[in-house]
Amino acid sequence: MRIEPITTAEVDYFYEIHKKDFPSVERRTKTQIRNLIENNKQFCPRFFYDGNDLVAYLVYWKVKDFYFIEHFAVLPDFRGRGYGTKILTEFNKKYGNNIIFEVEPPENAIAQRRIHFYEKLNFVHHNICYFQPSYRKKNFISNLKLNIMTHKDFAKDVNNCLNLIYQNVYGIESNNQKF
Repeated sequence: MRIEPITTAEVDYFYEIHKKDFPSVERRTKTQIRNLIENNKQFCPRFFYDGNDLVAYLVYWKVKDFYFIEHFAVLPDFRGRGYGTKILTEFNKKYGNNIIFEVEPPENAIAQRRIHFYEKLNFVHHNICYFQPSYRKKNFISNLKLNIMTHKDFAKDVNNCLNLIYQNVYGIESNNQKF
């Protein structure tokens, strides 16, 4: 498997794929993505290839001393072939117990299946009610309710990490909010 950073020249291509996997409320604009690639070293978008085939993408942030996975998707033609497991296992080996990400609450079969998939890879579901800040309106907290998952050995204070995510990823002051 080959991993390549997504470049500014590839933003249009990435965006066409990305918008099929995530609704507009859950993703940035093309301009925002391009600006982050050019100006923010914490922002790490990656393509994953098997030979010449693009099979997945993962967007993560290096925030202080942990890694926040913002988006992860295996392309439809490659789902069910073990790519998601392989990619997250390698990511887990590289960054160990310092991984945190958002998931939809287990309120439907699809969300439950996703959570179960992550749990098989040593991640733990935290039933913390968390509202994702808006990608499009500055300092606006959306009504998109999410939960948090971390590596099973995540030893950091989750509330502190969520406040740092609010500041570094979403660009809003969190005022040390309790989640």
